[in-house]
Amino acid sequence: MSVSIALILANLDNLVLNNYWRKFYTYKEIGWDDISIKDYLSKKEYIMQIASFNTPTVSFSASSRRNRFYEVYNELKMLESDVPWEESVVEILNSLANSYSVYIITARKTDLQEKTLEVMKKLGFNVEAINFIFLPSNTNLAIFRQKSIKKIKEKYEYGVGIIINPNDAMVFERYDYPVYGFTSLKENIDFKDKTHAALNRWQSLFPLLSSYHNQIRSHVESQKDISTLKQIDPEEQKKPPESALEKVIYHQLFLGSDNIMGKSESKSVEIQGLRELLKCFMNDITSKIKLILSKRLNLFFHFFTQRYNIDFQEIQSGLEASISGLHQEVGEGYMMAFIVLTKFIEKLREHAFDHEGKNYLDQTFRKLIGKPLPRPYHERIKTFVAAEDEEIMILYNLSFMAWLNKTYIEDRIKTNVNEVLVNQANLVLTKLFL
Repeated sequence: MSVSIALILANLDNLVLNNYWRKFYTYKEIGWDDISIKDYLSKKEYIMQIASFNTPTVSFSASSRRNRFYEVYNELKMLESDVPWEESVVEILNSLANSYSVYIITARKTDLQEKTLEVMKKLGFNVEAINFIFLPSNTNLAIFRQKSIKKIKEKYEYGVGIIINPNDAMVFERYDYPVYGFTSLKENIDFKDKTHAALNRWQSLFPLLSSYHNQIRSHVESQKDISTLKQIDPEEQKKPPESALEKVIYHQLFLGSDNIMGKSESKSVEIQGLRELLKCFMNDITSKIKLILSKRLNLFFHFFTQRYNIDFQEIQSGLEASISGLHQEVGEGYMMAFIVLTKFIEKLREHAFDHEGKNYLDQTFRKLIGKPLPRPYHERIKTFVAAEDEEIMILYNLSFMAWLNKTYIEDRIKTNVNEVLVNQANLVLTKLFL
């Protein structure tokens, strides 16, 4: 899936940069003592406030103290006191910039832009890979942020927001971007019912982004499914739902008689007992198709999670959305069965390749060389799969047959799939090392 996603940070300070020492040296220059400054800055509720204090030599309690504070605080030399919010944020943000279009909307004015980027570059941030949006003078921050996010939305259908103030969640929701709260200023409870999740550290962002990726993938794939299914011959749609299973099997495994193929019918291998093996598998599924037709996908996948010990949660939510769309647009049982079974068998094939195909490649290599298949070649395998290489796709489908053979071992079907798999693994290894 190649989809561009915007990652929008609603703040720079207290999210990416820690300005503790900048504030510390500001108060110190104004005339406050170290102990009092540290005590004040240690309290989260005071982070966004300006202290009021009086000493024998300094009075800093009048309403005009705000102007004096920012006069010192915004001196360019003070920006050099900024440090990363947490030690890992530099590496994490640089890594995210490789996969996302990262935007940082900051309350810092444009006259601080050059120095800010200079400091961040010294800290190790890849500032060239990040889109910074600084606040123009005499501009309302809330309105500016809303307009900035609107412009980003015009460019990116998908995006994620990260905020430090719960009240900023609304603008992201307006543009259908999920939003996560970062607890640098507020507590987890403050973000409850306002954001999709609350983060205490940057590392916690990765599982949330992974989940969002899965949602996007499901949405994109469901739209493709609906488009593809609309192209199926109307006469085909009138067939009973059970016939969709055979079509899906052929579509994904390119079967003919006892032959299994890769990407096309130009190359195939024969497996003894293939039809019998598939019959056991298809009987299992046919008995549960009624759960698909009644849109009880939770029960359908629960049964097969128990039956095959595979987690189908990742595809279930996306399929529920797809089925809803199909029911409204098409409403045919055949179509519902086709889309669910397609995703279901795709997941099984992926699982089988990870547990059977890759294992056969590794074992075959060990027998030849006496050591595990090197990691760089595992990455090449992924590339071959993505490119639907002919030899690797035959191995991919053979892996599924080997998995079926193990799953239905009690049926005692005589098959030569393991022998064929070893031969195919040798062909793939030869190609890998060319």
